[in-house]
This record gives sequence, structure tokens and C-alpha cells, in this order.
Amino acid sequence: MKYILMIFICLLVLAGNSCKKEVVINDEITYPATGQFGDNILSMQDSAQVVSGTYYGPIPYYSLCADLEEDAELKVIITNLTNNDTVTSSARYGSWFLNIENERGMLSYSYDEETNSQVFESSKIGLNDLEISFNANGSCRIDFYENNSSTVTLSKILFWSNDVE
Repeated sequence: MKYILMIFICLLVLAGNSCKKEVVINDEITYPATGQFGDNILSMQDSAQVVSGTYYGPIPYYSLCADLEEDAELKVIITNLTNNDTVTSSARYGSWFLNIENERGMLSYSYDEETNSQVFESSKIGLNDLEISFNANGSCRIDFYENNSSTVTLSKILFWSNDVE
């Protein structure tokens, strides 16, 4: 009887171990070359140059776009590196503009005047996108915080310019 009881216990232990599910985390983030609004600034190489608009002419639009798996999260902080202290005309002020009516999952927060930066966060699984454009001449640093990282996981510089000098 002892042996039957021991065999039964062993079978229960083996059955219990085989029923445990392996936890799979799907937290991949990809940055497509283009989004719904144009070329994706998040997928561009470090030190890339884009065309900006002017108050006097056409404005090229870009995407701020990431594709997230079900367990992924993304926070992006864009910091304006442009020295606008001596700018005398708003037409020459190097900055970016957002069309929040064209927000597709990428949330934007208020521009912080003290740090010259703005925070963006993904809000859904799948494609998160936001329309962005640039004015005059300038540059910014784009810092990526992937999957709740408290430190920067990727950083790049983006330059923009137009014919206004």
C-alpha cells in the first residue's frame, strides 16, 4: 500500500509540474519607416536632417510612430536643443508642432518651458502615431524609455531646417 501511495504522489507532482504555463512576455517595440502622417522621426538615424516648414509656405508633416506588442510600453522625451534666446521673429523660432486631432495612440503632454522638453507616451497595443511638424531651423534630442525603463534605452539627435535664415 505504501508503494501505491508513493507512486500516486509522484504522479500528482509530475502532473502538477506539467500543467504550469510558461509566462511569455511580448514587449517588442518596432519603429516603422513611415507612419500615417509621413516619415517616422523615431525610426530615423542619429543626426538625421528633416525639412521644416515656415509660416509663409508649405509645412512637411512627419509621424512620431511606434508599433507595440501587448506587454510593451514606450515613453519618449523630446528636448529642444535650439538656442532661441536671440530669435527676434517667431518665423525663425526653431520648434515643433503637433496636431493632436491626429493623435493615434501616442499621447503628448504639455511642453515644459524649464527643461525645453515634451513627453510622449504610448497608450495602446499596436500602432501608436502622432502628427508632428517643425518650424524654422533647429535640433532636438529624442530619448527613448522602453518598457518602463528608468534610464534612456536609446537616444538620437534630429536636425531640421528650411530656407528661412
